[in-house]
Amino acid sequence: MYVDWSQFSPVASMSLSDDRQGIVITIPDVVLGAAMQVVYVWVDSYGYVLRVGTTKHSVGARLRQYAPHINRALAGLPSSTPLWEARKWHNAVQGGELTALVHAPPDIHTAAGVVRPYLDIERVMIAGLKPPLNRSHR
Repeated sequence: MYVDWSQFSPVASMSLSDDRQGIVITIPDVVLGAAMQVVYVWVDSYGYVLRVGTTKHSVGARLRQYAPHINRALAGLPSSTPLWEARKWHNAVQGGELTALVHAPPDIHTAAGVVRPYLDIERVMIAGLKPPLNRSHR
């Protein structure tokens, strides 16, 4: 599948915590982190797509949610992230820092009003790229 990666910008990074038992998320650009109605993609240090997602709200707030869920699962605590998935995230980060890229598609004027096709873009990317950490789309 062809993806025009020039339309994506780095917005966050995922790395190991100081004790190497968990992960931390860093969002260096607060302006870009405030973008809403966007598609985001987690890639490894080789550019391999691990997960594609969207958020209606601030992408920075959405991406920050990954750390507590993954870390709780790794610690054996209740989490919305299954332990097998948390381990995959942790293993991926051990191979090098992960990067979240974000794309804010332009508004499209339609007969039904102005829409932003971020959900459609996510659907097409998941179908074409088959990211291993999109568990509901495997």
